[in-house]
Amino acid sequence: MSAQQQSGVVDEQLIPIDIAYNRLLEWLVDRKRIVREWQSELPAVQAKISLAIQDMPDVPEITSILQEGSFINYFHCVRIVELLKVSESGSKNIFGQYSSKRMKDWVDIVKSYEKGWICLGEIAHVIIQNVNYEVPEMKRQLTRAQQQLKELDLKEASLMSSVAQHKAAFQASCKDLKITGQNVTSELLELVHELGPLYKSIVEMVRQPKFRQACELYRAFVQATFAEGGSEQAAARLPMAAFLQDKGNVTVHELRTGEHIEVAEHAPAKSSAAALAAPTELAQATEDAAAIDWGSGGVEDDMVVLDDGADINWDVVDDAGLAEGIISLDDVSNAGIETVVQGDTTTQTEAPVADAAAVASLDLAPEVVTADAAFSHETVLENTETRNSFVNDLLELQSFLTQRASELGAQSTVLAMHMFVSAAPILQDQTASSVAAYLASVQEPLQLLTASRTQQLILLKASPRYVDHLAETLLHELKAAQRMQSRIKDVEARRVEVGSHQETVRPKLAQLIAQTKVLQAQIEGELSRQYNGRKVHIIGQINTM
Repeated sequence: MSAQQQSGVVDEQLIPIDIAYNRLLEWLVDRKRIVREWQSELPAVQAKISLAIQDMPDVPEITSILQEGSFINYFHCVRIVELLKVSESGSKNIFGQYSSKRMKDWVDIVKSYEKGWICLGEIAHVIIQNVNYEVPEMKRQLTRAQQQLKELDLKEASLMSSVAQHKAAFQASCKDLKITGQNVTSELLELVHELGPLYKSIVEMVRQPKFRQACELYRAFVQATFAEGGSEQAAARLPMAAFLQDKGNVTVHELRTGEHIEVAEHAPAKSSAAALAAPTELAQATEDAAAIDWGSGGVEDDMVVLDDGADINWDVVDDAGLAEGIISLDDVSNAGIETVVQGDTTTQTEAPVADAAAVASLDLAPEVVTADAAFSHETVLENTETRNSFVNDLLELQSFLTQRASELGAQSTVLAMHMFVSAAPILQDQTASSVAAYLASVQEPLQLLTASRTQQLILLKASPRYVDHLAETLLHELKAAQRMQSRIKDVEARRVEVGSHQETVRPKLAQLIAQTKVLQAQIEGELSRQYNGRKVHIIGQINTM
């Protein structure tokens, strides 16, 4: 061989062999490094390994190889043979050969691997499988786990916010109702005891001088507007207000018969057993109870709606079709105020109502008080019909004072002012400001009696169903908070599960990458040996795992 040829060989030896990892098997077959049928011969070798590992010496490194969890490849077998040469050295015969069956089995396995170099095909297949599938799949599992942990954190934060909102709603509702929320049903039933002092304050309001003067002004106006029977018409006005001023909030029995009996403290309507059994027990709260509109006071139909522009029937409002204790002007007919036209002057008079003589004799007409005798021990303000009658008196008086203040403030026609020249002094001495003061004294008890909380207290006392509904509505918030808490526990359990899986996969991934790198180095070394020391590099994604 010439020097030039020798130089070319030397130069070729210095050029490394680069093999793409995903074409490694194809490269080995094309270069005839392995036989094409290597896969068909591999199961026989693997069967020999399965039998051989059943009887192994107690050598720590061998035990470690067998416990790695990876498959036993050619390079493992070579190392096992080297270790057996030490552990089985006492089994040599006089010819220096090993008589140990273990040694013979593993030497045979190594030779079977080297026959056709099927070991290289097996290792190349494992490398491609790991780089293309196993490692990416484990990385995807870790990525999914990390994403799930982020989503679980967000979900937990959202649930905790919902818990806080439901608890805040419950606390706000309890605050509006002035209860602690420790025993919802019992506390709701206790609220009705506020009605006694409230009714007492209303009686004190109607006994104030301003309120009395407002009533006198109205009666004087009625008397002055009727040419005949003015006194009777005036006496018939505001019967229930007059009775409360005179007798106070006594029983309906005394109103009817004149016989005085002591006012007893009436127990509120008892709630159903379901609500009583579950003061704050969330398990019995109704899950789909409607939320309370605390801004409107709870029960919309329970409020008295005042409309100065509508005609008002000053007769007693019938309870037919209305809820217990609910006052509403929606069903009032438009047969109230009559308009009298006198030339260019328009005045308003009221249609006749029930005879006031009935009130004076404490024997009200049936249309004024028609309550059953069972309710005769209720007070006037407790009884639905008598309370409604009193509210009608207040509305009647308010409407008159509103109109009168408007007339005085607008300085009505000369005819309108001249009408009361010969009337009672109380009519002549009034100004817009004095009438406005009377109006304020009337509106104060009216607003208190028709306030949403007062109506709510009346319903709590009269209606067990309303107590149940209100308690269930409040407990619904706590039930929702408990459901959110339960879901938070599920999220926490799921987080532990995902985290545990992540901690299991991460070391497996690191181990798999390390094993793949070892196999890469081993097959590069073996191919380099077969090419007389020429460098061999397996390139591609295997180097960026």
